[in-house]
Amino acid sequence: SLRLVIKRLRMRPISLLAVLLLASGACAARLASSEEGFIASTRKVTYGQLTPEAAADKINSLPGFQNALPSSHFGGYVTVDPARGRRLYYYFVESERDPANDPVVLWLNGGPGCSSFDGFVYEHGPFTYQLTHGPAGPGGEGGRGLSVQLRSNPFAWNKVANMLFLDSPAGVGMSYSGHAGDYEVDDDRTAADADAFLRGWFARFPQFGDNDFYVSGESYAGIYVPNLVRQVLLGNEAGERPHVNIVGYLVGNGCTDERYDGNAHPPFAAGKSLLPWADFRRLEAECGGEYWNRSAGSSCDRLWRQLTPNLQALNVYDTLQYCFHAAGAGAATEGQQGGRAVAAADPRAERRNRVLRRALGYQHQQQQQQEQEEAEAVPMSTQTTITTATTRTSSSSRLAAAAAAAGLEGVWPLPGGVVRPGPVLNWAHVAGRLAAAAGGPAAEGQGRLGVTPPCTDSRSCGGAGQGTDPGPRVSTPPPRPPLSHSPPCTDSRAADLWLNDPSVRAAIHAAPASSIGPWTLCSDKISYTRTHGSMIPIHVNNTRRHGLRALIYSGDHDMAVPHTGSEAWTAELGYEVEAGWRPWFVADEQVAGYVVRYVHGLSYATVKGAGHMVPETNPREAFAMFQRFIDGEPLA
Repeated sequence: SLRLVIKRLRMRPISLLAVLLLASGACAARLASSEEGFIASTRKVTYGQLTPEAAADKINSLPGFQNALPSSHFGGYVTVDPARGRRLYYYFVESERDPANDPVVLWLNGGPGCSSFDGFVYEHGPFTYQLTHGPAGPGGEGGRGLSVQLRSNPFAWNKVANMLFLDSPAGVGMSYSGHAGDYEVDDDRTAADADAFLRGWFARFPQFGDNDFYVSGESYAGIYVPNLVRQVLLGNEAGERPHVNIVGYLVGNGCTDERYDGNAHPPFAAGKSLLPWADFRRLEAECGGEYWNRSAGSSCDRLWRQLTPNLQALNVYDTLQYCFHAAGAGAATEGQQGGRAVAAADPRAERRNRVLRRALGYQHQQQQQQEQEEAEAVPMSTQTTITTATTRTSSSSRLAAAAAAAGLEGVWPLPGGVVRPGPVLNWAHVAGRLAAAAGGPAAEGQGRLGVTPPCTDSRSCGGAGQGTDPGPRVSTPPPRPPLSHSPPCTDSRAADLWLNDPSVRAAIHAAPASSIGPWTLCSDKISYTRTHGSMIPIHVNNTRRHGLRALIYSGDHDMAVPHTGSEAWTAELGYEVEAGWRPWFVADEQVAGYVVRYVHGLSYATVKGAGHMVPETNPREAFAMFQRFIDGEPLA
């Protein structure tokens, strides 16, 4: 339609005459299309009509939400490998603005192995989730009466876009396979399966086939997103059907390149006054500004290891937010939104961090001795000015000791960790490793990575079988103490309660827990291998060679993937600057962050005061940034 033509061109200076000529040309081309193309177009489902498969996926109501859904919701499975029974779960929310013409945006959370319901529940989904006390509501906990209520989210991204949330790869969230071997997965198969999902999904929803399509995500999705975009482009070029009308992508605080990501942590920490500037300058001189590949035992490594305990007790995902350690650390009140920085005093919250707390006490006396020996190996001129006292025993130094004992120093997703080619962990895996190092129950029954215990329930480990068949499980191994499947410093009870409620799973057409196990934020079912190196060449391919628009954004208080790395690699691509570094604003003229725009459709933006999950910590700014990008408007 003429409206779509104008919409897709409004980011470019073009005259009305040019628009009309282009529109008339498009109409002429359509009239001159082949007979086959004409027949195909007459079979296209228009908006408002549903294929039988889509109609079966329609969600009519949701437990915990008292009102009619403000737009159409759908949920269900797309089979990406029929022979192996590999099925990916999606939740689709139509736009509340103009669903027939607004873009379709795929959202992927990272991990690897963390569910995109993280984004749905806690970031930019259609609802906010509130923990309440009382017998009513889904997820009730018997005598404790803790349940979840849903309210409309004023900053939901589906206010302006058709949002598609995908649990990927199989074994994550609600997605599963009929073969346990499929839970050993890598970057290549993840991208191939997601591409197969998209083509299957657009075949189910052909009315959105002509809409602009974007891929978006955060964290390890800095690997998922550009890889998937590349896979979609290759599939389109190979003539795969249906064609996916991809026009751009967004990556928030995304892993990209081990050198840039690894070199980002020290300058970030010093710039935020988390490390003393004098010590950082000394570290910079000792390491030559290259921290990511420091040799174990080198003077550079020793200095960095003495400084990092200053960072261990912080909330790695948002250094401005409190870090929840155990029950009683925070005091949530009734009706608190299901945010994760602070949790109520509740036995469930206590269990979430039991393994991590146990690991913190692991051999701290041995750690004191190790720190003393390392301090003696550092030149006295350096030792006297290092801020960390070597004789102090703290939770941060004990965490460093536990990480060292578990072989997790410098390993993602711990503070200062970097994603490298090879096996990649998530927080469920880390909890297993720390428990094993401390002699805990996860030492038995481990998978290929040595971190996959048979129990995957973050709430209760009894009564779940291990069969590879997606049907009901019958074997019941003895109960084990639960592992934490959520990042430390956070409380994810709202999602845990809601998504494991049988009425919710039935409403959203997800397989029951008796078939695929309970939902967890991060899955310990999968063993994930990173098979690609730097994403930078793929970003160049997607933008400069294929003309896609890309927004790389960073919450500027995230310590997991600091903005210092993302700013550096985008600046060093060699792209000409189209609009230099400048503040961007929200509606009331408040500075929301800073942005620089390059040629080839690339922009880099910061969000001031935001953490790793930008839409969670700064929802208003995230929504404004998202809307301007998909509408083709500059941030500033």
